[in-house]
Amino acid sequence: MTSAQATQIAGGTWTIDTNHSLIEFAARHNEIAYVKGRFRRFSGTIGVDEADLMKSSVNLTIDATSVDSQAVQGREDLINGADMLDTTTFPEITFKSKNIKQRDLNNFVVTGDLTMRGITKEVQVPIAFNGVVTTRMGPAAGFSGNLVLKLSDFQVPFTREFEPGRRVVGDDLKVELQIEAKPQAPA
Repeated sequence: MTSAQATQIAGGTWTIDTNHSLIEFAARHNEIAYVKGRFRRFSGTIGVDEADLMKSSVNLTIDATSVDSQAVQGREDLINGADMLDTTTFPEITFKSKNIKQRDLNNFVVTGDLTMRGITKEVQVPIAFNGVVTTRMGPAAGFSGNLVLKLSDFQVPFTREFEPGRRVVGDDLKVELQIEAKPQAPA
């Protein structure tokens, strides 16, 4: 971490600004197109260790019941149901970082435990640090990330086929993160 970059983001706890952040997912449907959705409610913090950014931490909690899939109620019921997220039993998806590695000046890999459907798997999330700005609303930091999850890794039982050997919903789930965070006021 260069000293120039270290001065870009202040140490302390930064809270995800959910009004300016997005957690979106896309699954291949009938092998021909991606259908997207997003989570409307989530919260999280980024604990910035100013002395060593690689010792920083990320914690995220997603309200799995807040899925929004292009206002298609039947699809949202399916996603929330026992065949997919089973949000009655598992209402939250969580991520807790374990370590951070720097790939280049503004790109990092955050490794951590993702828990979905009661199953915890270690995942690596490539993250771009987009910088810090100060507006009339105060400082804000931006981050972007993308990863692909396997639904089968989390024992999602929905494997319906539209014809033999061809799944209605593919096993790969693309996840996009667009995060804006603001520093917490000192206690």
